[in-house]
Amino acid sequence: MTERLRPVEVWKVSEDGIRRGPDQVVTEEPLEIRLTAGGRTHRVGITMRTPGGDFELAAGLLFAERVIRRREDVLAIRYCTDPGVEQRFNVVTVDLAPWVQPEVGHLRTHLATAACGVCGKATLEALTMQGCVPR
Repeated sequence: MTERLRPVEVWKVSEDGIRRGPDQVVTEEPLEIRLTAGGRTHRVGITMRTPGGDFELAAGLLFAERVIRRREDVLAIRYCTDPGVEQRFNVVTVDLAPWVQPEVGHLRTHLATAACGVCGKATLEALTMQGCVPR
């Protein structure tokens, strides 16, 4: 699992002067959201997040965008286990119930509004092709 905090070395400034010391910063990483419905996989897009609560984030986003309307619309939420995927904990797949027929095209437009340029990409591979390498 990806860590929420990362140790760093910082310069600490106080009334006693300046000294170097350890600290921790909150991490931010991309999360690719995929849906499975009707035997097909749909790549919804990528959003940035602090790791942790990934399943809740994916479900909340799909609910807010009206892809799902109630808890029963979701059969399972899981991390990606596809062979060859290095970003396992940065890819979440939401399995939808058979009666849910998602319209996901609008999600890419909504996710593309972030200024950082990561949100709105459909896959983590798309970031890599642009020279961004998620950790």
